[in-house]
Amino acid sequence: MLSFKNFVNEKMDFKFEHDVEKEFDYLNKLLFNGELILPPYSYDINKNRSAWVYSKYWNIPDMYKEITLHFSKNCVLTPEQFRNTLAHEMIHLWLYHKNILKDYGGSHGVFFTREMDRINKMDVGIKISPKNDEITPFQQRKELKSTKDFYVILFTYRDELILCPFSVKEECEKFWNIGVESLSKSAKITNKPITIWMCKNQMYEINHFTVARTAKNVKQFAIKKDLFDKIIEESEILKKEILNP
Repeated sequence: MLSFKNFVNEKMDFKFEHDVEKEFDYLNKLLFNGELILPPYSYDINKNRSAWVYSKYWNIPDMYKEITLHFSKNCVLTPEQFRNTLAHEMIHLWLYHKNILKDYGGSHGVFFTREMDRINKMDVGIKISPKNDEITPFQQRKELKSTKDFYVILFTYRDELILCPFSVKEECEKFWNIGVESLSKSAKITNKPITIWMCKNQMYEINHFTVARTAKNVKQFAIKKDLFDKIIEESEILKKEILNP
């Protein structure tokens, strides 16, 4: 693990992209007659789920207030994805609210499905499925297949070659500015030169990684030398800097 893996978050306070309270209030009135109460919510690291509901006392009646609503820092959702995902989690909250503590068929069983079908049939632009909350990097990449331009940061660190892919140039620029400063410090500590590139390309191989839309959601990938060299060879080099100790 890189010692500066979270250097962007150290420089930029994490800020969730969506207004949870505003969207919850909207969906509560639209779908649940305003019956639900927004529980405490938090932002956590989860690579497989975009959101989930947790209660320590899930099988005890009248423990609705003990529920926590969680959102993943790892998944970047479009406004439509977020609204559908939040509506999905609100069905779980509705089941707690009605003290339906056992659903036949698992967590997305009979009662969940009935409520899901009711909302989908309302035809108000909300589309819920049992897997709304399982937004994976693959699904995010699928959306980006139509994106022609990718912006990437490449750099060397010790014996690793690192790739950070973006879909938005301005966000890549933010990462560049923060990254150069952080890597300069790393070069002094390791006593080794570090080269950092900012490139623009249209390589489909970039889709094999989670492509960030914002600097605060960027991920770092250690890649093999042949791909590292190929990206540099087939890219428009926007910036290059060699950081000497």
